[in-house]
Amino acid sequence: AFGLTETLNALGFETGRLKTGTPARVDSRSVDYGVMTPQPSDPDDHWFSFDPASWVPRETMSCYLTRTTPRTHEIIRENLHLTPKYGGFMKSTGPRYCPSIEDKIVRFADKDTHQIFIEPEGRTIPELYIQGFSTGMPEHIQLEMLRSIPGLEKCKMVRPAYSVDYDYLPATQLDHSMMTQKLPGLFLAGQVCGTTGYEEAAAQGFVAGVNAARFAGKMSPVTFPREESYIGTLIDDLCTKELLEPYRVLTSRSEYRLLLRADNADSRLTPMGRKIGTVDARRWEFFSEKMRRVAMERARLEAVRVSEHSEYSKMVEDLTGAPIRSAATLAELLRRPKMSYARLEEMGLGKGGAAEGTVQHIAAPGDSAANDAGAGEVDGASAVVDAVEEADLGELNAFEKESLEIQVKYDGYLKRMEDEIRRQRGATNRAIHADVDYFGIPNLRTEAREKLDKVRPATIGQASRIGGVNPADIAVLLVHVERVKRERAKASSGEEIGSGVEKTVTVQG
Repeated sequence: AFGLTETLNALGFETGRLKTGTPARVDSRSVDYGVMTPQPSDPDDHWFSFDPASWVPRETMSCYLTRTTPRTHEIIRENLHLTPKYGGFMKSTGPRYCPSIEDKIVRFADKDTHQIFIEPEGRTIPELYIQGFSTGMPEHIQLEMLRSIPGLEKCKMVRPAYSVDYDYLPATQLDHSMMTQKLPGLFLAGQVCGTTGYEEAAAQGFVAGVNAARFAGKMSPVTFPREESYIGTLIDDLCTKELLEPYRVLTSRSEYRLLLRADNADSRLTPMGRKIGTVDARRWEFFSEKMRRVAMERARLEAVRVSEHSEYSKMVEDLTGAPIRSAATLAELLRRPKMSYARLEEMGLGKGGAAEGTVQHIAAPGDSAANDAGAGEVDGASAVVDAVEEADLGELNAFEKESLEIQVKYDGYLKRMEDEIRRQRGATNRAIHADVDYFGIPNLRTEAREKLDKVRPATIGQASRIGGVNPADIAVLLVHVERVKRERAKASSGEEIGSGVEKTVTVQG
């Protein structure tokens, strides 16, 4: 797109320069796998989709591990001057977590070898992705480098690697709907916002696409809170923080990562999808049934108690090394080290197990003390078990059991983080009026004024995450926001009173 950067600059947008690259692709039929180490897939299927209709088991494909050799490193050192970076004709910054092979050789000069992963690109195409071997070397040097690696001595290169730099637009010029602040109706997503990676681009593209459609339909934008998804973390980081290198999502970027797990992605985001129209009735019904099924089983685990005198007590002590004192709920047992939901099922304490219907008051005959101690809870447990049986929502699948186990085992940590989010939400979600004049706020540092005016955060939380804005600046900003809010409320109230008086006078006249 020739002239696009210049057009954006003319409209007042700031642009910058970043670098990206990719490894060579090699013909799989020209590779000797016999000298490489197989890297098989996980034995258990873990699906990206929560919809069973999308679960299609297929034979897995292995990747392979090989390594660079001293000869590989020698070739690279001899030709560093031919690369864009070390040749001096490319100054832009590349992604920190995907360094080129020449960067590895220079940075870690003491290493004699580096891992190279050979990854098949698909089931029907004979192409391999040479992971860890991104380079900006000329094509003929690339082939020489590849053929110095065990298993690739006779390889045929289908497509060479490349290194390229590109213009991008710092996303601090966008709001959290991915719409530019200077030009309403212009939405951006992907590499142009300074990110690297397919998933990062897909996430932004989804948010930008949904909001562009909503903008065209004169509907309010959809935004993703930072504490509810990695999509929200990604967009919040892009819109509030200064970018020094291509951005990639990492779990460590979220302070709420205990809550942002793969097993609960559907429970976090499906309700939003239903609200904005991207989740159909079939998917919503399936999701609702799953949530009811898991909730009912969670209630059973919290209600059902096992007595210290029951036949199960000895099994629990043998497994966990700790005896049951008086009685313990199944949830309390599940929180013990070495205990799992699968172990409960093996003991006959799972949903639909041999003890179903009687487990709520497991005790030795005549164990009145145990029964008296938990009499009230026994009745409640019976009601829960009866409700589970009556509901007949079906068995939990392996993924639902895994998610339930995580919820129960880490319940204390999860509740603590949820409480922290609730405490912070009042201040962090406090809106900042769009027309705020940061340069007119007394006691705000010059650097903070400049950064806040550049990013134009929508909330106090976003403002607090901007580099160069410290807690003292946030305290000053909070006071200003509250003062303006009171003044505008007072003015609005005065207008209403004045309007009412005027109407009364008119009626009397």
